[in-house]
Amino acid sequence: MISTNISNLKTPSQDAQGRWYETLSPTQVLIGQQQQQPQEHDKEKKKKKCHPDTITELVNQRINPQQQHNEAIQNDRIPQSTQHKDKQHDKSQIQYFLNRFYLSRISIRLLIYQHTMCFGDEVPLHPTHLGFVDPSCLVEDIIKDAFENAQFLCEGYYLQAPPLELRRTNEYEESQIQYFLNRFYLSRISIRLLIYQHTMCFGDEVPLHPTHLGFVDPSCLVEDIIKDAFENAQFLCEGYYLQAPPLELRRTNAINPDEPIAIAYVPSHLYHIMFELFKNSMRATIEHLESTKSSSVLPPVVVDVVKAKEDLTIRISDRGGGIPRSKADKIFRYMYSTAPRPVSLTDAQHSGPTPLAGFGYGLPISRLYARYFNGDLEIHSIDGHGTDAYIYLQAVEDHASEWLPICNRAAYEYYVSRKYQSDWTKRK
Repeated sequence: MISTNISNLKTPSQDAQGRWYETLSPTQVLIGQQQQQPQEHDKEKKKKKCHPDTITELVNQRINPQQQHNEAIQNDRIPQSTQHKDKQHDKSQIQYFLNRFYLSRISIRLLIYQHTMCFGDEVPLHPTHLGFVDPSCLVEDIIKDAFENAQFLCEGYYLQAPPLELRRTNEYEESQIQYFLNRFYLSRISIRLLIYQHTMCFGDEVPLHPTHLGFVDPSCLVEDIIKDAFENAQFLCEGYYLQAPPLELRRTNAINPDEPIAIAYVPSHLYHIMFELFKNSMRATIEHLESTKSSSVLPPVVVDVVKAKEDLTIRISDRGGGIPRSKADKIFRYMYSTAPRPVSLTDAQHSGPTPLAGFGYGLPISRLYARYFNGDLEIHSIDGHGTDAYIYLQAVEDHASEWLPICNRAAYEYYVSRKYQSDWTKRK
């Protein structure tokens, strides 16, 4: 016989009631079953109907539900089921679920805030931010800001706090960071090109030119791209330095001397490369002339474009004083620049023109754009005189294959390998 005694039951909290269903059925929670000793003849009937092992297992799992119910309400905690108590994989399942849950939450929250910042009425914290993204985020400033806040809480609780020692990475860790950034940005260039190419070919957006195949121009006029990039760089240079060197463009078509130089290429990639190199050449030319206190006219930036049977080569020559050999190995590192560090664009006091260089991303990204279609970008300099930048592009379409990173065992070993020990004497 089963009797219901609801007056002896208390109301559980929501968490306790929710977790209770993992141990008892909803009916047992509501009516609070109480085991009673059956009569002798009832025992004989049940022994005939049920297997003894089944009854024993049932009793072990459901001993005194009313007492368990009241204890759970008093402690606001539901006892775990004995059949899951000793399973170690339960913790791993919980961790797996929480990792996926919080990662999805971070993604959704970022998407909502990004959409609100970009398309809503809320104004970003800084005028240069793209929603919640800072294109020139200063990592050291964020670390110092976070440490100051944590130090304030630590001093309030322990009345003291350890100081901050901010150290830069060693040479080998720096190479790992550069290795990762090269692969990351090259993958980003590839994904962005694929998305835009698909949108142009199959979407409603019309290409800028009727002869373009999506983002690819089958007959990209190299001279026009160079002139367009130079004019825009010249505009920025005149706004910052109030002057700019002129352009001297020379063309050599070794295949068809009377025809303009044209190849199948992505115009935006070539424009980005030329624009960054022109900015560097103009800045170096003006600052070198000012440092020598010369009153002579600014020397021009000379560009040679040569198309051969296999390669198309562009050389940009300036007389900006060159780069010393001690710095030549660092010019393709991210966050490194031979120009002085400009005032942060996120600084409230910044109200001047946009600086031409100094952020340390122009040359590394430009070299990735050049290498994407099996080309290259090289810098050769004469210290005290000037610098020559060489851009190599494939003149034959069949040779312009994509250069993409591969995620394999070799890439993994590069990240987890031990610290590199040099087997050469240290350079001074």
